[in-house]
Amino acid sequence: MPTGVPIPSLSQIERWETTHLSQSATHWSNTADSWDDAFDRVAREMPNPADSLWQGRGAESAQTRAATDRAKVRAAASDLRNASALARSANHEIDLAKRQVLQAIGEAHAEGFVVSEDLAVTDRFTSSTLAERAARLAQAQGLAIEIRTKATALLAVDEKFSVQIAAATKGLADLTFTEAPAQRGRDNTVQAVDFREAPPPPEPPDPKPPRGLPPEGVEPPVAGDLTPGPASRPSEAGKGGQSLWDESGGEWRYFPGDKYHNPHWDFNPHNVPNSPWDNVPIGDQPPVKGNPFTTGLPPWLESPTAPGIAGLPQNPFLAPFPRTDMPSPPSSAPLPNSGPPDLFPNVHIDAPNPHDLENAGAAGTGAVAGGGLLALLYMIFVQN
Repeated sequence: MPTGVPIPSLSQIERWETTHLSQSATHWSNTADSWDDAFDRVAREMPNPADSLWQGRGAESAQTRAATDRAKVRAAASDLRNASALARSANHEIDLAKRQVLQAIGEAHAEGFVVSEDLAVTDRFTSSTLAERAARLAQAQGLAIEIRTKATALLAVDEKFSVQIAAATKGLADLTFTEAPAQRGRDNTVQAVDFREAPPPPEPPDPKPPRGLPPEGVEPPVAGDLTPGPASRPSEAGKGGQSLWDESGGEWRYFPGDKYHNPHWDFNPHNVPNSPWDNVPIGDQPPVKGNPFTTGLPPWLESPTAPGIAGLPQNPFLAPFPRTDMPSPPSSAPLPNSGPPDLFPNVHIDAPNPHDLENAGAAGTGAVAGGGLLALLYMIFVQN
């Protein structure tokens, strides 16, 4: 991060990486161990090279030189381990500070506000009264202060560890191995050990798209420009989750699919407060694979449009999963009560979405149990 910048921008915060700190900590620790092992072995074997006793002035000079070099390397290895510990701490603290900023930004999105590149917060909705407008303006200002405060803290912790790591490794630049002067008439000089640092690790492969963003070539079915940004859900934003935001303020999140779902879009128009989510298919595949909730039911009960039984409501677990491959119910004697009475006309309950259930298997068991109860009640009413 360049110095002199009072506060990072939104894109800088989103691209803030700490992977290099973790990799450097591991590399420095391993390098310090290899230095200590190599120079300890040289000093240990110098009196008896190749298991042969070495005596004389040359042997004494070599042993003295090996001990001196080992002391230098031990000090350098200690500095390198200190830098490694600082890098690990920096990786943890900087990542935590980044997640706190993204969580604050996600909370602002969830409240109906837009966070711009300079971390300014604006209202996505139009207030109907002056009092409501004043309240929303005050809320936007409070969110902006919180976001900027956490962004400043992120920059401060990054600069703190940058200074500490530079200080811990300063002595490594002065590490040298000078040769002892040759004596007249005899060349018993001990040559300096060829000291080279291990090559840096290879560059990591290109990372996968962030959570919620599609692979290259996949786009949601909406016209206009799409802008990637933090997810509106704080739990996703805290994990670095991203969404595509359309020009109308709608949020598109890509779901890659699992054993219960095909790849699809999770879409929220955000046109009203607490607006519901919808699953939008990709191509010809529906969001949900098959229909695990209708196995074993009578054919006419498997249809979500089947009429009620003696005043019983339709099966609510089958409504989101229509079946088109089953015959219609018997038409000789239409059953009464084509559906439950509309007791709560102003209440809307979203159909259950298996993608939002953490345990799809448990949900499927409950649905079959509900369908089985309706079938049992129907047999009782018909037979009696």
